[in-house]
Amino acid sequence: MAKERLLAQNKKIHFMGEIRETQDVYPCDSKIFCQGEFLDAVQNARIFEESKEFVDMKIKNGLDEEIILAEFGKMQNPSVEEIRSFVASHFDQTGSDSPEMREFGENVHKIWPQLGRKVKRDVAENNELYSFIPLNYTTVVPTGHDGRFREMYYWDSYWHIRGLLVSEAYQVVFELLNNFKSLVERFGFIPNGTRKYYTTRSQPPFYSTAVHDFYEHCKANPEATNVINMTCEKILEYFLPSMEAELKWWLQNRKIELENGDFGFAYGCPITVPRPEAYLDDKKVLDEIQDSEERRQKARDITSAAESGWDFSSRWVPPGVYNDELKGKVTSLLETTKVLPVDLNSIILNSAVILENLTKKDEYKALKESLMKTIESYMFDAENSTFNDYWFESEIKHSDKFFSSDFVPLYFKNYPASIDADSRDKAMMESMKKQGVLDFQFGIPQSLDESDEQWDFPNAWPPSVHMIIMGLAKSGSEECRQEAKIQAEKWVNANRDAFVKFGQMFEKMNVEKGSPGEGGEYIVQTGFGWSNGVVLDFLYEFGEDLQVSASSTKSNISKMLTTSLLMLFFFL
Repeated sequence: MAKERLLAQNKKIHFMGEIRETQDVYPCDSKIFCQGEFLDAVQNARIFEESKEFVDMKIKNGLDEEIILAEFGKMQNPSVEEIRSFVASHFDQTGSDSPEMREFGENVHKIWPQLGRKVKRDVAENNELYSFIPLNYTTVVPTGHDGRFREMYYWDSYWHIRGLLVSEAYQVVFELLNNFKSLVERFGFIPNGTRKYYTTRSQPPFYSTAVHDFYEHCKANPEATNVINMTCEKILEYFLPSMEAELKWWLQNRKIELENGDFGFAYGCPITVPRPEAYLDDKKVLDEIQDSEERRQKARDITSAAESGWDFSSRWVPPGVYNDELKGKVTSLLETTKVLPVDLNSIILNSAVILENLTKKDEYKALKESLMKTIESYMFDAENSTFNDYWFESEIKHSDKFFSSDFVPLYFKNYPASIDADSRDKAMMESMKKQGVLDFQFGIPQSLDESDEQWDFPNAWPPSVHMIIMGLAKSGSEECRQEAKIQAEKWVNANRDAFVKFGQMFEKMNVEKGSPGEGGEYIVQTGFGWSNGVVLDFLYEFGEDLQVSASSTKSNISKMLTTSLLMLFFFL
């Protein structure tokens, strides 16, 4: 039986029944934004459409947590209207701390004229009033001023960077990476997003990959060195210590030991209470559980699914459990912490490959070889030419299911030396064809389970679509490259058509209807950072090879992207 060692925030975390928590673990110390009776009262009053709206508010100037808690403590069983009034008089509305949009730097490509957000000085000087984590550099956020995601997010930023590189916005890319560097130096890792309530969990760790992509793009486009005043080689040297530090955090906090000295990585947030940004959604699930330890474990599984970026999906339900009768009940069935995810282990393997090449250190060579073995031995299904998440307690895989994450190894191509990469790529493409997931008109779905969760069918998400298509495009197999063009053409046209119809770019798409995706804890968001980045990268990669419908032209697509990106970026 596999033995788990998830060490998080210097606390012993129980996932296997050997160690039991006696107290809850909270996202942060704030008695306003992360824990306590006041947070519970406000969220249960349901005065906002969703829980995140309150925890993103700012405490009014002249007040602090102590004053607010003392004044609220004097109220005896306040009504909903009294709570609404109290919040209105003690907090500023979300977004009220944003100054007017303004022009960014002159070196920004015309497609990014209003580029991002600058955190104003007050956030740093009076940080106790905010749930924001202050940053010194430009940020790029997923949604615009009125959207749900007004802070920087970790794995979203990878696809922001891909699009910004296409747009030759090198200074912005450099500043985004500097934000990551400063977060690693402050926290030891890169949090899920730049809010205090995100500081106990991360997201898929693309930092080293992003730095390396910047380096490779710099070599092909040497004008970047003039913009950032740094040579391509210096980029790697500059970010290397923080790249190593981040990988060390994952080794110390998310490593899972298997038998025979093998190991892998799992998502494992230690939080044992509802997430502040989804308080009522989590509380509804947790309140159904009577046993205190089971309740805490379910909270860990929920927040760990959020750490994965796939919040939520039938992917995190044990093999053989989910069926159509359980539609709409996925959250109560999650066991995320028992999974070695294919994508997470592939991303960390790629970090090890990059760091070994940079440093020539034996420790990274050993990590690379060990993870290659784990991925091949525990996750690869030779019969079906696909990878699967590995459930390390039950020692089984989701071998009868399709999840787009199964094909992330195609993107990185870190196969053992004994494997012919082109043959492996082609076999994986044929596996997708056999499962029918390349046949949809408007993209590649996340899964084939119609669970009502947003990371399941019929939704397609830009990160997954991008990694599969670019994995095929970079193959030495001509058949794979042709399929990549077909799928990229579908995706660009789907996004173009949605923009023409709705005037927006969306975070996810419905592969059957070509409409904005649905499902999950919140309404579909527009903007949208990684959607723009992925389409830009496809236009850059495939160029004139892409065919568009008669209703549009290449210039129309360029105009569409320019307009949508103009709407995206504001200053905080």
